[in-house]
Amino acid sequence: MVRKEWYYSDRKANALLLAADVGGTNTNVALVEYDGREYSIMAHWEFASQKISGLEEALEEIFEDINSKLGEAKVEAFCASGAGPVEDNVCILTNLPWKIDGNEIERDTGIPTVVINDFSAVCYGVPILERQSPSSLVPIPHVDGSIPERRGSIRAVIGAGTGLGVGFLVDDRGQYHAYPSEGGHIDFPASDDLMEEIRKYLSFKYKHTPGTEAVLSGQGIANIFSFMLDSGNIGHDDLIREILSVPDTDKPPLIAKYSENHAGCRRVMEFFISVYGHMAGNYALCFLPTAGLYLAGGIVAKNIDYFQKSPVFMRYFESSYRKNMTELLKKIPVYIIKDYSISVYGAAYAAQTFARRGDA
Repeated sequence: MVRKEWYYSDRKANALLLAADVGGTNTNVALVEYDGREYSIMAHWEFASQKISGLEEALEEIFEDINSKLGEAKVEAFCASGAGPVEDNVCILTNLPWKIDGNEIERDTGIPTVVINDFSAVCYGVPILERQSPSSLVPIPHVDGSIPERRGSIRAVIGAGTGLGVGFLVDDRGQYHAYPSEGGHIDFPASDDLMEEIRKYLSFKYKHTPGTEAVLSGQGIANIFSFMLDSGNIGHDDLIREILSVPDTDKPPLIAKYSENHAGCRRVMEFFISVYGHMAGNYALCFLPTAGLYLAGGIVAKNIDYFQKSPVFMRYFESSYRKNMTELLKKIPVYIIKDYSISVYGAAYAAQTFARRGDA
């Protein structure tokens, strides 16, 4: 276990839910109380996903902790969200060599269990944050400085992290339905000469047209860095050699850190932000999320200034070959999600809403 924290243990007479968010890097599990309106996180456990054999190993440790802290407290429902496609209550993880089988977990624990896609969990978490913690949703002004009002019934979420997640949420008169996708793996479309160059560069690397995740993710930042070096867009120096000395998984945070004072790293990040804006605009045209397009994941939350204070993201977001499509994009509100707990809030919603019915 990487981290464990109990926020309180004086349990109230509320529903007790367990919510998990399983990603390629970290597995986060929260014990959540629900009073009929608000969700409150009682305790949180974080595991390094690569250091455990599966979610069952984490749950064994968690249930021991819950029982020692709360006695034989009954968890009423459990939802596990995973970064991968879900079928028949089973998620085959994309960036982790194990699966989440909700049916087996339910048989082993006796707790009604539902498995959903990780970006479905993020989608379910959005209206919870809108209601309980609106300050954790940071608007990105459009090029003209405007922040459009939310309207309509569709929200969409995209998020670059270990991979690239995409999903959308439909509000059906206060009942929410989230729909996952594998939109992070669509072929990467170029919108300018530099994007076309990296598309060709990565096509050679992968022996196939690269998916968008290969450019817009943590691994994408590492790929952009390699492309910029190999194409001569940035040169070698001591700092660049330091970045080259670490594994690809460790390069993105160093590049982001040094981008404040190093022109080459800044060029990598600005290009990454331009790709983010370009693809956010594409996904916005697919989903028409007039109730909000939300950017999730640690990369955006840790680099807010690139999105809020620089015009690069929005300039690419609003760009279209059709003027009426540009005008449509200008009316879509865009937010950065700062609260990393959004996935477990969303999974708690799915546990409370769907686990006992088995129809997420």
